[in-house]
Amino acid sequence: MILLLLCAVALTGCSGPELNQQEIIEMLTKHDRGLLVGVELGDTWKDVEARTPKKMKLNHLGKNKQWRYAVGDKAHKNGMYVTFDVEQGKVVSLSASINGNEKNAVIVRKLFDQVIAHFKAKLGDGDCDKGNCLWQKPAAGGGKTIVKGAGHKFKDPLAYAFEVKIKQAAKTK
Repeated sequence: MILLLLCAVALTGCSGPELNQQEIIEMLTKHDRGLLVGVELGDTWKDVEARTPKKMKLNHLGKNKQWRYAVGDKAHKNGMYVTFDVEQGKVVSLSASINGNEKNAVIVRKLFDQVIAHFKAKLGDGDCDKGNCLWQKPAAGGGKTIVKGAGHKFKDPLAYAFEVKIKQAAKTK
């Protein structure tokens, strides 16, 4: 009996913490404004910083700012980070990276499908091929807003990640 209990504890301890799929999709897409995390290009960093979700840790990386949500000790292994490129106090681009190893790989793959469905609902079908998607839409003031989504499989079948980037293309003359 004790041996069975020790085996169960050992197996549970090795599996690591699990990403909360519902919580992450809500942080990414369930907002009244913006295409991702409730932030629009051109928002002031001061406003974005004030809206940092309680579950996210705020990092300042020079001109880049970051919200990090880690399950365990490293967001690049199991978790999410949202990076904001800030110029003259305003958000000029943003990206979200979601990563999962072991049991979280399946959750991250499901999240990728949900995020792609979110962008399809907001922007139309886009151009999707083999886990890579691209949307371009006219932006206020000219130019285009470009959204790229890419899923990443690794040699390790128990690892999956995806990244979504939003930026404004330069105006053409």
